Amino acid sequence: MGDLEEQLLEDKAVLPLELFFDLVFVLGITQTVALVVAGHDGQALGRAFLVLAMLWWAWTQFSWTANAIDLHAPRVRFSFFAAMGAALIMAVSVPTAFEDGGLWLALGYVGVRGIGVWLHISGTTDQVMLASVKFFALVSWPGPLAIVVGAFLEPPARSWIWLLGFVLEFAAAGLAGGAEWNIRAGHFAERHGLIYIIAIGESIVAIGIVASGKPLNGVLAATMVLAIAGACLLWWSYFDRLGETIEDALREAGNDQGIVARDAFSLGHFPMIAGIVLFATAAEEIVGHADDPLGEFTRLLLALSIGLVMLAQVGTVKRVGGPLLVERIGAAAAVALLMLPAIEVRANLMFLAVVLVLAAALVLERRRDPLLPQG
Repeated sequence: MGDLEEQLLEDKAVLPLELFFDLVFVLGITQTVALVVAGHDGQALGRAFLVLAMLWWAWTQFSWTANAIDLHAPRVRFSFFAAMGAALIMAVSVPTAFEDGGLWLALGYVGVRGIGVWLHISGTTDQVMLASVKFFALVSWPGPLAIVVGAFLEPPARSWIWLLGFVLEFAAAGLAGGAEWNIRAGHFAERHGLIYIIAIGESIVAIGIVASGKPLNGVLAATMVLAIAGACLLWWSYFDRLGETIEDALREAGNDQGIVARDAFSLGHFPMIAGIVLFATAAEEIVGHADDPLGEFTRLLLALSIGLVMLAQVGTVKRVGGPLLVERIGAAAAVALLMLPAIEVRANLMFLAVVLVLAAALVLERRRDPLLPQG
């Protein structure tokens, strides 16, 4: 590797091309929220999980690829554009993924994954890391194959085969993560921080779309402020030192960089994104029915959303050798308990309680400062 190429990789920052690529996944996340709202039951949640996992794993492929190669070459840019086309097919197919759109979703997924793997192999010049990429390509093909096969089956068989496909994908990641990878920690962490923000941004879009169809009054305005406060707290929970803690651990992982990148980012961030998607869905429901009692399904969404985000953050920090964030565990438990009683309480008041619990947990944690760098 030449000095110039080495400098390009070492000083790597997220480029506009990568942000442009992410725009397609904004649509995919929006469509996933719509899938949950339309179904409004446990089956819809399960299906949304499978679709979101597909979107996430396609995006993750490109986060690893972009971390390892020079993105300035024209062929790389055109490859990103082609992958955006495949990702757009995926996103548009989400609402009909379990109807006649399943094959299009699967083909879009295979397209993004295939382009990403090809770019990773063709653009990696470090021979040691190239061997790791080729090993991943070798062990990861059964997952996409299962997803294509599942697209030809009718539900519920389709759901089960797709679930098997992602078990195979995660197993491939488990095998390949132990290989030798040279991860640019700053770039890798920034990519995941940005997709976290994008997911939160979708919740704001969902709030705005619902609110814009209603006459603005004091109750609606207050509920929107609560929803924004919740989104801000989710942002704070990640970007007040937690993201930096994970990034520092990745930078200092040495020969275990691949394992840390896999566990803390590719796997650890998925439940965070899933939780934010569920928060967006709950916020959309609450803003649309602020004066009504909080329904059972929306209670479930709130409990799952806060639980997934908080516990994933706790687990990720602990995985990289950080402290146990007990306040976040407490917040997840408290919100789950709040959602249990079948008491008819207005949706916006219950939302206020959730926001207060989350705020209290983060304030108490900040006072204890467990993520303050030691030494």
